[in-house]
Amino acid sequence: MFIFTPTRHVESLFAMTDNEIGDLFAEISRFLQAEGLDSSSVPALIINSGQYRNHAHLHVKCRIAGSTFQELRRQWSDSRQTQFQQLWDYSYAFTKPQLDDVLQKAAPSITKVFVADFYDSSPEALASLREHVMSFGQVKSLDVVQAKNIAFIDFETHEMAAQCIAGSHRKTFGTCTPYFWWSR
Repeated sequence: MFIFTPTRHVESLFAMTDNEIGDLFAEISRFLQAEGLDSSSVPALIINSGQYRNHAHLHVKCRIAGSTFQELRRQWSDSRQTQFQQLWDYSYAFTKPQLDDVLQKAAPSITKVFVADFYDSSPEALASLREHVMSFGQVKSLDVVQAKNIAFIDFETHEMAAQCIAGSHRKTFGTCTPYFWWSR
């Protein structure tokens, strides 16, 4: 996945001028074309702003299949590969949620986990997700909404749900690495 942000910090698309919106999408188009991607390899561009975003600024997510991304990476120069790996390692070190922090972010009565960016609907990815979440305890229900690339997992206890969130950071299922957090 590629993530694009406007030049100016804004919280929503409505805070941008028409020219800024045009410039943002023109830059996205130029970047994707330079990478050799077209509409057939970019199934979704998602504008994240509003209450369900996980960053305090507007950003556009460009989803591509994991295999397509891996093929692109193989074509990158050594310096770009190194830079990507450094950014990946840095972000991993500072974004992994700790169990105590996760437990404090939701009321003890909440037992449901929301899974975003679950776009691999292959039987292997679904089986892997099911096996993974069941390792954290009794699962009351697991509902995958493939049309929206999301899932909801209802655990027996708040603690089991928290362990799933903390234990699922950067976990890959098939070709996707979804985001786990408390369901509202």
